[in-house]
Amino acid sequence: MPDWPELLAWFREHAVSVFGAIFALAGIGMLVRVQLVGAAVRSWHTTDGIIRHATLRLQQVSGNDVSHVWAVDIAYDYLVDNRDYVGKRISPTGDVATSMRGSMEAKIAGFEAGAVVPVYYDPARPQRCCLTRDADGAGLALAFILGGIVFTIGPLLVG
Repeated sequence: MPDWPELLAWFREHAVSVFGAIFALAGIGMLVRVQLVGAAVRSWHTTDGIIRHATLRLQQVSGNDVSHVWAVDIAYDYLVDNRDYVGKRISPTGDVATSMRGSMEAKIAGFEAGAVVPVYYDPARPQRCCLTRDADGAGLALAFILGGIVFTIGPLLVG
């Protein structure tokens, strides 16, 4: 049976390192998912789609009165096996919102209403689709990994 007071004392002493390790592991999981989805998309089929609209919307960060991020608001129509579908994302992993408006404007550049674009779709589930085979999220995953490593090792080095 574990010695609970001793275990709690160890956790209090190393809490920052423990949380850092959790963040690093979460980042590794995110990075693996991004890589797996990116690899799967390379085998998806392609069809033509027509952009309905592509704009940015400012959305409030959950629980924060002053912080906002820019998110993609896109919709496009495409046809697979004589069935109509509507797509709503550019990246196969979903479109990551950011506070940097310029990067989001660059992301939707070229997706003007009425434009004909290639749509990549999963042949097993045609409703799963995207406009690019580049998976978003690797940068965020790396930030989690690096931040987690710093918070894991830093306190141990300062100790």
